Amino acid sequence: MKILVSVTGFFPFGTPIASRMLNFCRLFMSLGYEVDVFCDYLSNDEYKVLPNKASFEKINIYYSFDRRILKSRLFSRIVTSTKISKFIESNSIGLIFSSSSTERFKSVLRLAKKNKIPLVLESCEKYHFSNWLLGKFSLGFWEFNRCWNYDFFKADYVVAISRLIENHFKEKGKRVVRIPSILDVENIPCKLTYDNSGSLKFIFSGGLGHGKDSLVEFMIAMNNVKEKLSRKIELNIYGPSRDAVKEQLGKNADVMQKLGDMVHYHGRIPQNEIPQRLLENDIGIILRPQRESSNAGFPTKLAEYMAAGLPVIANDTGDIGLYLNESNGFLLKDKKIASVENVILAIDSLTEMELSNKRKCARETAEQHFDFHGYAEIVREFFNAVD
Repeated sequence: MKILVSVTGFFPFGTPIASRMLNFCRLFMSLGYEVDVFCDYLSNDEYKVLPNKASFEKINIYYSFDRRILKSRLFSRIVTSTKISKFIESNSIGLIFSSSSTERFKSVLRLAKKNKIPLVLESCEKYHFSNWLLGKFSLGFWEFNRCWNYDFFKADYVVAISRLIENHFKEKGKRVVRIPSILDVENIPCKLTYDNSGSLKFIFSGGLGHGKDSLVEFMIAMNNVKEKLSRKIELNIYGPSRDAVKEQLGKNADVMQKLGDMVHYHGRIPQNEIPQRLLENDIGIILRPQRESSNAGFPTKLAEYMAAGLPVIANDTGDIGLYLNESNGFLLKDKKIASVENVILAIDSLTEMELSNKRKCARETAEQHFDFHGYAEIVREFFNAVD
């Protein structure tokens, strides 16, 4: 069977959704399906084989634009949808697998219904209004809400990243399978022993995403306990710039000066460098506000940290508590500064063997729950129901 995959933005690397869709493509191919991806931009020029066509791991990639500029942002919907339509006309498509980008999904939905092709929605977000510049007054916010409450239900099947999304569609009788963040875990390098004697290196990777993730509580807590620790500690931040961190800290921005060279602001780096950076650190950080969008999504970085053998500090939002526990990390009931202070002090008191055991358990969790290979039979059975 030939599967057409529709994803907005960059592919195969560059964003969490690109990572998720890439690993679904790998999963599909492991089951013997042929995969053709339609995206807006190619993340790596070395994968080009023809103008606007690329190949990566035998995945055929059709991209619409060479650069992300104003013109491409204005016309990506119509250009990519036209390419998909022409491809459907000349190929036998057994299934369309679409991300939940509102602008692309509605176009793909029309094409699927017109050509009587089963459509699977990959739903991994329930966006908060803060994702848009004008908040609740943004057209994009209302467009997403319409899709969430109406258009998405027109898909034939749904792959949900969390229990909240799973229940949202099941309540309306949709056939749903829940799959958390997935990676090619068996091919991700890991470190299973703690050997940074005398120091603890914490890492945050990703974006701050309009408050989707927070560094405020950790940095304040870090400053508050730094004189009480037996080990030297440092924080490595990958993704957000120093200015972005300062903006999020707001009135607490002075903590940056107080922490000084204990914090390293690396900014954006190529995605293929992240695995090595993870190996250089000891503990991953995920602190998110307790709101519907946090409970609907699932942090890709939780899977990435654990795959590298990093125990994780995270507050209990969404489905994190299904996978994070005292054996593989530190699950907090909230992200209050006092809670973060206590966990930093607790980590400092752990022996090298205890920290190494947590690293091993983190990797085992990733192998068990976040490796795409482990979902092959579930997806095969799910797709067997496709008419």
